[in-house]
Amino acid sequence: EQGVTRHYVAVKMDITEQKQTHERIAYLAQHDLLTNLPNRLLFFDRVTQSLALAKRQGCPLAVLFIDLDKFKQVNDEYGHVAGDAVLRHVANVILSRVNIADTLVRYGGDEFSVLCKHTTAKEAYSVAMRICEKIAQIRIREYPQLHISASIGVAAADDSFGSVTEWIKAADSALYSAKSGGRDQVMD
Repeated sequence: EQGVTRHYVAVKMDITEQKQTHERIAYLAQHDLLTNLPNRLLFFDRVTQSLALAKRQGCPLAVLFIDLDKFKQVNDEYGHVAGDAVLRHVANVILSRVNIADTLVRYGGDEFSVLCKHTTAKEAYSVAMRICEKIAQIRIREYPQLHISASIGVAAADDSFGSVTEWIKAADSALYSAKSGGRDQVMD
């Protein structure tokens, strides 16, 4: 009546749960649930940014495509639980062989990719060889008779790759050369 505010009414709502849900959805959209690695979507984003930066700064960059040899047989003979265990072990082995600045992703199924920053073609080939050797040494306690190998394709970024797609195709082509050449090897 006197034109002076005497009371306030506030409606408050705790949005913590909504924010956590939103963050979880964003994480799930860009990561693989089994390995907790980035997925293909996030990989393409990082590759695009890294390739543009490498072209601007003239620094080396490489990508590895890794495919587990005869992985379907693992699932068929030992079951999907064993297959999942293999994928998690492989992810850990690869992570232990790449630099912290590199990006390892589960590309899909039994395929992984590594974006190797500041890495020449020769260095990337060497990294790929070490990964290939370590994957062949994986032994899973619950499945001692299980042996794993991988084929790896390597492509280094250079001026001949006008786009991310061309560069990815080169790595994929090298991978299929490794597979058709007898598996358990690295090709560039």
